[in-house]
Amino acid sequence: MGIKNICKLAGKLGKMIEHYSKFTPVSLSLKDLLLFGETSPASKSFDFLKYELPVRLGNIMQEIHLLPDVLRKSRSIQQICLLYEETFNSIIKYGECSTKSPSTVSRFTDDVDLILQKHSRVVEIMALGIKEIQSDGSWSESEELQLQYFLDRFYVSRIGIRTLLNQHFMLYGPTLCNVQSHVGGIDPDCSPVQIAVNAYSYSRLLCIQAYGRAPGCDIEIHDCVNKERASGSFNKIDFCVDAAGHASTKSYLLDNQMNCADLSVKGKDITFCYIPGHLFYMLYELLKNSMRAVTENHNNDGHLPRIHILICNGPEDIVIKITDFGGGMALNMVAKTFRYNYTTAVHPANLHPTALNFKDNYSTIQSANQVTMCSTGSTQLTSRIIETMAGTMCMKYCCVITYSKNGSSNE
Repeated sequence: MGIKNICKLAGKLGKMIEHYSKFTPVSLSLKDLLLFGETSPASKSFDFLKYELPVRLGNIMQEIHLLPDVLRKSRSIQQICLLYEETFNSIIKYGECSTKSPSTVSRFTDDVDLILQKHSRVVEIMALGIKEIQSDGSWSESEELQLQYFLDRFYVSRIGIRTLLNQHFMLYGPTLCNVQSHVGGIDPDCSPVQIAVNAYSYSRLLCIQAYGRAPGCDIEIHDCVNKERASGSFNKIDFCVDAAGHASTKSYLLDNQMNCADLSVKGKDITFCYIPGHLFYMLYELLKNSMRAVTENHNNDGHLPRIHILICNGPEDIVIKITDFGGGMALNMVAKTFRYNYTTAVHPANLHPTALNFKDNYSTIQSANQVTMCSTGSTQLTSRIIETMAGTMCMKYCCVITYSKNGSSNE
């Protein structure tokens, strides 16, 4: 079926999409996903997803139909629309299948893996599409607002769908999770400190590839709830790594890291229930931006100012604050940082494809064949959307991320 028929919801497929788009997706929290993953068999997950996925896909495809022509007819939207049509078809065929057939459930799980792979570059394709529309200069202010509204909802939908698919595949697929404590992609004891060190490691390596050097980082942890907690599972951390990569003492936080030179960490480890891949994606993108700004604004200086990450454990929230000396931006420009067509990079770096092999837990960022220090604009917005689903994210003279610890936020 051609894109014209898809976007106008014509024919048999269009009627099915329109039918499913009338239903409201089931709202699930991390607690729900955690409990489901701990107690439910693959057949129950299959029974839920074979109805829930068409509803979610139908809803977002209906929104594509409502876009202005200048947006809907762009090549990227057409490509994504065709991909969503194919995915809708591959799921809807299981509608009447019995959950009692192990072979059917197994085939569905294989299809889930295929869908995850096929959709891995959707964010990149959409970012290129935004650039394509912007270069034409043929959209009005009202169309830009419509696009902003649509993309917010599109990425929320995509994150929710991928979370459900990823949970199913990691729980019931052929590849077992590397970490036994994880329930699918959820870690009941996610350490923001460990994720921050990992994100620093990867972003530092990339910054050195792009600029030949990178700023150091100080990570400070404050536990405002358990100030008198004895050492145990909440380990005391106090180490530094010099510019040559030599650590002052051994730490599990440094195991299997790419490049943790010029780093100091001090405080006590804290944990909360979250999806490590989502947290890594946000911190990685924010640290890339910080490192690029610091390196470019202090290009002629012999010493690069350090980045500071403050992690606080409150009674109800985990707060992560990132501060740098990258020069900042005018106050009237802050609002633009959350527009999909905005980036501070005038000419994004043209790096060759990298052979970085990101860990399975952080497959969120594997989609791009070419990794650069410059964000397209969509990466910051995607980070904000992921964060909004669990808390808040704001930028002013620093970046502050707040997470709810009770796991009640929706996927």
